[in-house]
Amino acid sequence: MVSIALTTYNGAKYLREQLDSILLQTIQDFEVVICDDRSCDSTWCILEEYARKDSRFKIYRNEKNLGFLRNFEQAISLCTGDYIALCDQDDIWLNNHVQILLEHISDYTLCGANALLVDGDNKDLNITLLDTLGVDYLPQNQEDFEFFLFHSNVFQGAALLFKKELISRALPFPKNVEFHDHWFALVACSMDGVNYVNVPVLRYRQHGMNVTDNKKFSLFGKIAETLTNKQKRIGIKKNRESMKNILLSYKDRCGTSVADSAIAYFDNLINHRIGQTCRYFIKNKNKLLLSKRINVFFARFIKLFY
Repeated sequence: MVSIALTTYNGAKYLREQLDSILLQTIQDFEVVICDDRSCDSTWCILEEYARKDSRFKIYRNEKNLGFLRNFEQAISLCTGDYIALCDQDDIWLNNHVQILLEHISDYTLCGANALLVDGDNKDLNITLLDTLGVDYLPQNQEDFEFFLFHSNVFQGAALLFKKELISRALPFPKNVEFHDHWFALVACSMDGVNYVNVPVLRYRQHGMNVTDNKKFSLFGKIAETLTNKQKRIGIKKNRESMKNILLSYKDRCGTSVADSAIAYFDNLINHRIGQTCRYFIKNKNKLLLSKRINVFFARFIKLFY
């Protein structure tokens, strides 16, 4: 059985679309474990309605607001299935979402897939999540793929499926971990590894976006955005610190030194040690870029100086 871990908070506007898409799955052997984080709109009423109609919906209401990450942690801990899929309240699953992930997890601990980006009104943005990252291919070699994951992330929480064995090692989330999807993927690397299938399994809603706002990877767009947007530069710095923290947490939790080189890389970035950073980047560019486009190389290389 597959457990679907869903968290909600004031999500009434889009919740029915998501719940209905779960009910339409080609794989019907599932439970839906939902933890509501003290919503003050009609979210809880909607959940009660679905739970009355279908016993596979198991709903819980937190006594106090836990926040996004701890609420997900609670929902996952309540799951009883052999496999666990993560779910956001405002997306729309394609009918074969669970089926595709089950077919590709095989002997791996965790499997992820791609997502179609849509705007707040569920209109196609004609782009996938992988497109926005400037990633053109993924390594077939597990070791190279894992190397990439220690420096970047292609996994999106709402398109993840993992085996229940991962819970005992990955939970509770370390205090410094901000992104649960990347954390799960890294911890799975210390077990039986990860797989990624480049097939969209959901419609991933981008609020406040329209077709012209969310474009594919652009060299000049990335450079201009970094040069002119102070908040973007602050975000880059914060992301580097977050990456270093998640790697330190991984090393502490999993007891391996595999993350050492990546920790040193992000430490050099944070402290603007340009020489060491550039040498490392160029030496490992084939593993870090996952693209042969020269514009992708230059955009990411220039970003090292910020």
